[in-house]
Amino acid sequence: MRSSASPNGWSASPRGLRPAAPVPTLHVDGYCPVRAFANIPEAIKTSSGAVPGRILVRSKWSPPDVLASEDIPANGHGGPVTSRPPRGSASRQRSRSCSRAAGKESRRNRSAADMNANPDKHALRAHALEERRRYARSLAPALRAELEARLAETVLPHLNGARIVGLYHPLKDEISPYPILERLGGGRRGALPWFLDRDARMLFREAPATEPSPWGVLQPPASAEALAPDTVIVPLVAADRRGTRIGHGKGHYDRALAHLREGGPVFTIGIAWEHQILDEPFDGDPWDVPLDALATPGEWIDCR
Repeated sequence: MRSSASPNGWSASPRGLRPAAPVPTLHVDGYCPVRAFANIPEAIKTSSGAVPGRILVRSKWSPPDVLASEDIPANGHGGPVTSRPPRGSASRQRSRSCSRAAGKESRRNRSAADMNANPDKHALRAHALEERRRYARSLAPALRAELEARLAETVLPHLNGARIVGLYHPLKDEISPYPILERLGGGRRGALPWFLDRDARMLFREAPATEPSPWGVLQPPASAEALAPDTVIVPLVAADRRGTRIGHGKGHYDRALAHLREGGPVFTIGIAWEHQILDEPFDGDPWDVPLDALATPGEWIDCR
């Protein structure tokens, strides 16, 4: 029987000859990887379901494409940190697509909820929009300008105590508040609605409106000073004499007025063509903000 130190590298065993175990090679600093591995506890070298004697290599973890908001660390302002997938990456495009789809679905759900919660209000809105469209398009330009000037004469005496007046850029069929804006005077400042995007809350920035909003209506530029009006001229589709208002159904004014009133009193005036003021009261929704007053080219109605 030859020893393990035999020159030909064979050693004896009960089952015959077998290759001798290799002699560990020492590094220059004395480190031996074979002996080091032999000293590793078995619990570390193997895990549940692993085969003893085999080295387990942990695979590199990659983050998921989409993180929940609570998984994103906040920055000093309370929002998420600005680290994000590279511009144009597949994960960023998927995230944007999901956000757009969620926004559209949210708006559809709000419209459906409004219709289901108050079907009479939904039908009244549709009818009033058609009536407003028909009436506005029947007006000659000179007559329309005269009616809007009369509206300004009706409203202006009630703005004496105002410092910042919120108005709006009118749609084609809406009565225009611009004659009021042009005659504010007395150090009063005019502000108009401003939106960052379609899902953002409506804010007010100082007039004039020079750039298209996400809705296509003109709004002030983002560089214009943000203002908090103490008096707001509100557009409407219809209203009763108690100040219950029907708008376009997106809730922009209800949310904006509720937010403004967190900082102090805000006086609201709904302006409209004569036929938009209904003598018959109707029920609003719990979230509707009632108006303090209504004004038309020929009438002032105190709703408080």
